[in-house]
Amino acid sequence: MTSRKNRDTSSAIVRAVCARVCAGRRYGLLLRKKHYWMGSQFFIRRSRRTVEHIYRCLGSRYFWRAYRLSYESFQFLHEKLSAGIAEAIDNLRPCEQRGGRGGNYKPPPVRNGLVSTSVRLACALRYFAGGSPYDIMAKYGLSHASLYESIWAVVEAVNTFDEFDIEYPSSEMAQLKIVEEFEKVSEVKFNNCAGAIDGILIWI
Repeated sequence: MTSRKNRDTSSAIVRAVCARVCAGRRYGLLLRKKHYWMGSQFFIRRSRRTVEHIYRCLGSRYFWRAYRLSYESFQFLHEKLSAGIAEAIDNLRPCEQRGGRGGNYKPPPVRNGLVSTSVRLACALRYFAGGSPYDIMAKYGLSHASLYESIWAVVEAVNTFDEFDIEYPSSEMAQLKIVEEFEKVSEVKFNNCAGAIDGILIWI
């Protein structure tokens, strides 16, 4: 009687292990597919790309034309705004911190991997430069929602960054100082520009 009970227990364990292995293999196969259903939800597997990868593909010249600044300037800007972008993302989609002993909490996993603050900044700059949101999504491996989330996070980071709190000076001396600094960075040596929102130079 005891041996039969042991056999039944062993069989149940074997069946449970086989079921777990089969389920794990099925889940692994699903993760390797580009599109799959998980219950009632439809997911798309996306490959994240870094800004460095895009820079290597474009090169210095075309990176500047695509993002309206050099790669070095992009890195400098990202250093300024990275903390603000991360904070803005947390404020846009706050997660209720539950679970974890002793106050330990880990944010929920992201199915396709976290989107870095540098990628969010690059997406926003390319969008502001006239890039198609669908092309940007495909380039960086983002969803439509993540793309616009990134754009608004960058806007919020810029608006709350003290160094970017720009106020046009009222004194003539301060305006002449702007003219002098603008002339230094101007390739064609403009010497009468004290401010510009946007513009384009067309040679005639």
